[in-house]
Amino acid sequence: MSSSRTARGLFPTFCIIITSFFAGLGATQAALPTIPFTPHELKEGNHSVSSLIAVPQVGQGQLSYSYNIAIPAGRGVTPKLQLEYSSGARYSEFGYGWQLSIPTIERSQRKGIVDYNSDLFLFREGHSTTQLIPTGETTPNGGKVYRERVEKSFNQYIRYGNTWRVLGNGLRYELGT
Repeated sequence: MSSSRTARGLFPTFCIIITSFFAGLGATQAALPTIPFTPHELKEGNHSVSSLIAVPQVGQGQLSYSYNIAIPAGRGVTPKLQLEYSSGARYSEFGYGWQLSIPTIERSQRKGIVDYNSDLFLFREGHSTTQLIPTGETTPNGGKVYRERVEKSFNQYIRYGNTWRVLGNGLRYELGT
């Protein structure tokens, strides 16, 4: 019987301790200063979502859209950077159908795997892919000259080891590692 009296005597004491503990927490939180907060919201204009509405291109059978990304001007030239969408494109690191319009040159996987001994390369710019083939010409400073397999832009592609120079339309791209 003495054990039941002790247990009954401890329960009210335990409740008082817990109640005072939580009451103390509330007093501590009430003493903290409040920090002013003003939410940032998009204003009407160029930054609103309405500027992202795509207009379908007539007669292509696919929805395509490009979103221009404003970047600072360079020395005399302002680079063009776009996030492009095509409903017929594959998955990329930017999502299904999305592609960033950064020009790249990579080895061709025409036969299923990359052949590091072949001279076949692909030039990719956005959703456009062009196969490059060697012309057999060499520049005075040791670069190998390539051309497009099916001429579209008449660019000149020069390979210097692991770097490339693309010349055409008054622009020069320097690509490489």
